[in-house]
Amino acid sequence: MEKILPGLILAIVVLVAVGCASSGPSPDTPPTVDVTGNWVGTWMPVNPSFGIGAIQMTLQQTGAQFTGTLLMTGGVAGGLNGFTQGLVFGNQVRVMQPAGWVGNLAVQGNTMSGMILMSGIPMGGIPTVGGVAGTSPYSVTLTRQR
Repeated sequence: MEKILPGLILAIVVLVAVGCASSGPSPDTPPTVDVTGNWVGTWMPVNPSFGIGAIQMTLQQTGAQFTGTLLMTGGVAGGLNGFTQGLVFGNQVRVMQPAGWVGNLAVQGNTMSGMILMSGIPMGGIPTVGGVAGTSPYSVTLTRQR
């Protein structure tokens, strides 16, 4: 009994922790943030051999949708420049364009961070879009410029 009790307690703690874990807001959750503005930061691939670079997003939010421009320079991105759009729910931003790119970013104050990746790579249940072959996910951190 003495050997079983610690294992049983650990199992109960794990089950309680899993039951209390939050998956975050759903896309049906109204936005609690406004991402309108100019955001500047860095991106870094999970595979460091792809190099790091700079990212800039200029966004306009209307309701739960945003549109704008995205510029990524350096590394293998080598000048990705164009239209971006997506959804805002709770404090989450789901990037759905440019074509072939998806990502989830969390907004806290004037910081937005998370992952952006090319289609073909599953990430936490986020559906992929487009037909571009998969590549490494990119960690992104942006700061709103005043």
